[in-house]
Amino acid sequence: MERIAYRIFYDYEIMTQGFNFHNELSNKEIEENINSLPSELETMFDDEKTTVSISKSAKYKDLLFVNSELDEDEVDKRVINALKGLSLFGEKLESLDEVVIK
Repeated sequence: MERIAYRIFYDYEIMTQGFNFHNELSNKEIEENINSLPSELETMFDDEKTTVSISKSAKYKDLLFVNSELDEDEVDKRVINALKGLSLFGEKLESLDEVVIK
């Protein structure tokens, strides 16, 4: 089972590039969207062996962890779809060595 980590963030400037109909989210809305990400992903994976969690870190504000038996490309696709639906972005971390959990 692979553990994949993503740095999760919101960026209004990126969101509006080529799409000017997006209203800027408040800090509360951003936090709510980040907190709802695990439940959103659990329905997308629909698999008892996949686990999803959000953690805070010293280096990155919000981290998403996905443990799954699915191949990494499939996990990435599902994470990207969930992030888009919540107006969020993610950057996959190449190494878990750089992650320090608060």
